[in-house]
Amino acid sequence: MSIDVHPQQPVLVSTAPPETAVVVDHVARRFGARIVLRDVSFTVTPGLAMGIAGPNGSGKTVLLRLLASLDRPSSGEIRIHGYDTVRRARAVRDRIGYVSEEPMLYDGLTTEQY
Repeated sequence: MSIDVHPQQPVLVSTAPPETAVVVDHVARRFGARIVLRDVSFTVTPGLAMGIAGPNGSGKTVLLRLLASLDRPSSGEIRIHGYDTVRRARAVRDRIGYVSEEPMLYDGLTTEQY
């Protein structure tokens, strides 16, 4: 009688935290004396679906513009796939898509020119 022995493959378990797609760290945005965002912090891991909800004027669009590197936070830091949205804005824009609720069309341009 023969017995086939197959060594079991070792199970690799990572103790490192999952890569973060988005890191918002103590972000604030003010326009003059008006504080629109105050101490906002959260992380989003790849594959996680997230929504932003709130009443009119609560800062949702401001936050989205900051995430898209179209504006700068007054304080704090935002990183998209490791890229700082202020120092590496171009790298951020190369990796994301952003569609504004306001059409960004130019008068006088045809569809082909746009």
